[in-house]
Order: sequence, then structure tokens, then C-alpha cells
Amino acid sequence: MVHILAVFGDLGREKIHELSKSYARYTERETNQKIEEAEKAAGKEIGPHTCAFIEQELGFDCPKDCPAKKLNVKSPAGMAKKLASQEIHGIYLYKDKTGWHLNLPKLADDLLIEYSFKTMRDNEECLIYEEGVYMPLGEATIKEECEKRVPKKFITQHDKNEIIAHIKHSTYVRRTEFNKEKWILNLRNGLYDIHSGKLNPHTREFLSTIRIPVAYNQNADYPRVRQFFVEILREEDIPVIEELFG
Repeated sequence: MVHILAVFGDLGREKIHELSKSYARYTERETNQKIEEAEKAAGKEIGPHTCAFIEQELGFDCPKDCPAKKLNVKSPAGMAKKLASQEIHGIYLYKDKTGWHLNLPKLADDLLIEYSFKTMRDNEECLIYEEGVYMPLGEATIKEECEKRVPKKFITQHDKNEIIAHIKHSTYVRRTEFNKEKWILNLRNGLYDIHSGKLNPHTREFLSTIRIPVAYNQNADYPRVRQFFVEILREEDIPVIEELFG
């Protein structure tokens, strides 16, 4: 147990003491000595088996998509240590000899994949697609997501500004590309095509900053409207007017 958990650093050390305290002969000093010996052994690759040992000596064929290879570690124990660190510090942080660093490109790219942003070329306004319409909440959403995904002590306002700038530069669009479909109405429950009379689902490809807060219902009956038509129109003209109004 000690040899396996020792490679996990402070987390492993705490867990070793926690699991060892139930033994009658447990002492903190002796347990620390065992941990130090296990750490020295791990440095000489005497501890938990490496991936190379598992493949060459034990004959196990590691899959090409093994997480250990993606994380650039040499053993299952090393993979577990790195995954445990990611769980605590987040997947956007990595550590080297100089300390912890924020992977800004990965964070920005993930936000671009998960959300649909559009940035106006003329004034740098960043829009985000929400519930069928583009809204001017792009920068606010980016800041919120940064704070959710990265512990505060690891991200600065400068970092957030860099991510915002990267996303803006990747999503420029001309203002004239928005709201140019004259015969399609953006309604609460979809996109109504006036020509075909069909209601289609919302899509982020339909660039619109306007959504009419009305839900289309082809089976709806409006008795007051029909009565009004009866009062002012000839009977044979009513179907024509109803068709014009959709």
C-alpha cells in the first residue's frame, strides 16, 4: 500500500497515515520513514510497475488510446496521480518545475466548442447564442465560465482578457449577416417560414438578434379575429386573408 500511494505526494502521504492509524503499532515517525523509503524506491523504478515493464515483462498490450499516453506519464500510478491533481486543480492547469500554469489555449478552445459566439467586426461586441437568438452576453459568459473552471488563485483578469480576445478574433462576423432573412420569423418555439408555412427548429446557424415572444400553433383557433373578418369581408375573401396572415 505504501509503495502505491507514496507516488501521490502529499495526498498519498495523508492517505497512508489515515489508513495506517488503525494498526496497534502505528507511529507517525515510523510511517514517515516507510513513505520516504517508498519514494526513493519509486525514483529508481522499484516501486509501482511502469507501463514499459507491464508491456515488456508482463506481456500486456496497452491500448493506443490509453489515458497514460495522453497524459505523458510512465506508469498507471503516475496516471492516477495526474488525474487526482486534475480533479483538485482542474483540467486547465499543469505543473512543471516552476509551479502551476494555466493552459489558456485549451480553455479558450473548449469554450468555442461548447458555445456559439459571434463578434461584430464594427464594434467588437461579442454575442452568444441562447435559446434561439444571439444575445450581447458573450464577454460576461466567458468570464463566468473562467471563474467556474479555474480556481481564483490561478487565474488573473489579464488571463480572462486574453481568452476573451482569442474568442473574439476567432468569431468575427459582419453585422449585415444578422437579421437578413425577411421571410423567416424567429418565434419562441422555432423559425417560421412564411413562404412554406412550416415551423423549423431553432439553429445557431440562423443569425438573429431578434426573437418574437410568440409561439406558433397551426391548430390554434381565434374566434374574435374570425368574427372580425366576417363583419368586414366578403365570405369568399376570408380564406385569402387568413392565408396572408398565416
